[in-house]
Amino acid sequence: LYTMFERMGYQSYKKTGVACGLFIVLGAYYLPALESGSEAFALAFVILCLAIQARSMVQGRLASFMPTIFGVVYVPYMLHFFVSLLQIVEHSGYSDDAGIFLCVWIVAAAKFTDVGGLLLGKRYGKNKLAPHISPGKTWEGVIGGVIVSALISIILVGANQAFGRANM
Repeated sequence: LYTMFERMGYQSYKKTGVACGLFIVLGAYYLPALESGSEAFALAFVILCLAIQARSMVQGRLASFMPTIFGVVYVPYMLHFFVSLLQIVEHSGYSDDAGIFLCVWIVAAAKFTDVGGLLLGKRYGKNKLAPHISPGKTWEGVIGGVIVSALISIILVGANQAFGRANM
């Protein structure tokens, strides 16, 4: 993501962003004492580190602060929820396969909502959902997205049970 920002002409604190991202992801797993507020703590810590670095930079480098924060929030902060899910599954006594299955299932359900919404909305869509905000979205696409996502979810759970991979 930081390389993409650089190609777009935005500078960022790449090393600091990556280090803070590692802190967030690894902290979600290795700091269980902070479970209830680990997200807020980790994000506040990262913002503090980046703010301290931004102050120490020469004038005009503060513009690098926002792409760095975005990179930390967009990738590692979102990934830490998968780490937290794996940790919850582990503490609940289920197998590691169950945690991995749940992570794959979440991504598949979200992606196939988009795919179903696009395909069925393009094919059958007539009633606009919110034309001023997103002119291409239709009610038929929303319903199609939910149906396709539900079908894929059922197929994944059925396949998981048939092959006995995750003991849930």
